[in-house]
Amino acid sequence: MLTQIILFILLSIFIIAFSWKPLHNPRAHGFYRFFAFESILILILMNDPFWHLNPLSILQIISWVLLSCSILFAIQGYYLLRTRGGEIQPRVKNTENIGFENTTQLVITGIYHYIRHPMYASLMLLTWGGLF
Repeated sequence: MLTQIILFILLSIFIIAFSWKPLHNPRAHGFYRFFAFESILILILMNDPFWHLNPLSILQIISWVLLSCSILFAIQGYYLLRTRGGEIQPRVKNTENIGFENTTQLVITGIYHYIRHPMYASLMLLTWGGLF
């Protein structure tokens, strides 16, 4: 239990640092992303002790598949935004955005061919994986 609390505090500090600018603007999507990250962190830390009890159960296998897909969605989404999103330009209106979010071209290849928001889908898969 103490390890989980320490992990929560340390990872929350990282999430706060990552979300520092959006936390000052409730109209920015990064403001709400912070709360999603914190909720998922709590869910994963609460379920962590149970993940190791029966690692080959069907729920465990589903969990690991969902968690793996979550990572793949996030990596491919980020990569395609960086490589195919065109020139990254600073936004005057939404300065809270992370650099790669401010692209100039619509990405329609790779995972974006099938899903419009792979980063948000990654968060949902991460949540479901933590739940199972």
